[in-house]
Amino acid sequence: MSVTTLNSVYQHLDIGVVIGLTEESSIVQSLKEEFTQSIADTERKAQLACKERDIAKKEIKGMREELSTRLRRSSERRRSRSTDCLRRVRSCPSSSCNTPTSSRSCV
Repeated sequence: MSVTTLNSVYQHLDIGVVIGLTEESSIVQSLKEEFTQSIADTERKAQLACKERDIAKKEIKGMREELSTRLRRSSERRRSRSTDCLRRVRSCPSSSCNTPTSSRSCV
């Protein structure tokens, strides 16, 4: 082969390599953009899940506080009724308190 022919083949090969590299670069760029978009979507979903979790935690905390308040008030009412009943029993004249405890109205 002559030098001119070799130069011509080399130039065609060089152009083929450049075109191949350009196509590969384009594919890599496309994959990079797709991956970046996928990561962004996943981050948005994670942030939304965290917000939903925080809202659920606040709701649970509020429910616990409400139940605790209800339980405390219920216990206080029960204690108050028991105290009132004991006062009535203690202040009852002995002759009128001959009835069994189970038939007293406050017990």
